[in-house]
Amino acid sequence: MKTLKPALAIIITLFLFSINGYSQKLNQIDFTIGPTYTGDIAVSKLARPSFMSFATFSYTMELSYKKSITDRMQLGFGLGYSQQRSLLRSDTIDYHYRRGYIEVPLIFRYKFNRAAKNKFLLDAKIYNQFMTNIVSTQSGLEQEIIERYTYEDLVEYNFKMYNIAVSLGVSYERVFDNNISLSLSPFAKYGLFSYRRQTSSHDISFGLLLGVGYRF
Repeated sequence: MKTLKPALAIIITLFLFSINGYSQKLNQIDFTIGPTYTGDIAVSKLARPSFMSFATFSYTMELSYKKSITDRMQLGFGLGYSQQRSLLRSDTIDYHYRRGYIEVPLIFRYKFNRAAKNKFLLDAKIYNQFMTNIVSTQSGLEQEIIERYTYEDLVEYNFKMYNIAVSLGVSYERVFDNNISLSLSPFAKYGLFSYRRQTSSHDISFGLLLGVGYRF
C-alpha cells in the first residue's frame, strides 16, 4: 500500500499535467477590425421591407475570448465598437446619420473541418448594443450643418440606448506555430428592434473583418 501511494501520485500528476497541456490550446483571444457597408431598413406592417437606405462605408472592431467545448465548437464573448450609418434623402437635403455603439457579443463558432492549419468556420453572434452617440450631417444647403446629439437629445428624440442585433458569417483561419492565427471573415448583421421608438427602422450592415488570434 505504501508503494501504491507514490505510484498513484505520479499517475495523477502526469494526468493533471497532460490535461493542463491540452487545455492550453482550448482558449483563444482574437482582435478583429474591418470595413462595413451600413444602412437601415424599414419594415412595414406586412413584415416586408418598405425601403432600404444605405449610406457609406464605416467600420467595426472587436476583442473577443473563445473557449473550445468540443473539437469543432467554441463559445465566447467579446467587447467591441461599431459605427452604423444611414442616409435619408429629400428633394433638397440629404440627412446623414452616424450612430456609435459599444457592443458585447455572445459568440458561437463551428469548425467545418479539423485541419490543423487551414480552418473554415461558421460564426454566429448575438450582440448587446449600447448607443453612445449620434452625429447628424445635413448637406445640400448653402452651408453644411453638423449636429452632435447629447444624451438628452437621444432621449428627447426617442432613440433607444439599448438594442439587440444578430450576425452570421463565415471565416477562414490560418494557424501559424500552433499559437498565432490570422483570419478573414465576411458577415451580415441585423438589428432585431428599431433603434428609434415609434419608428420601424432597423440597422443592417455587411462587412469584412481581418483578425489576429492567439491560442493558449
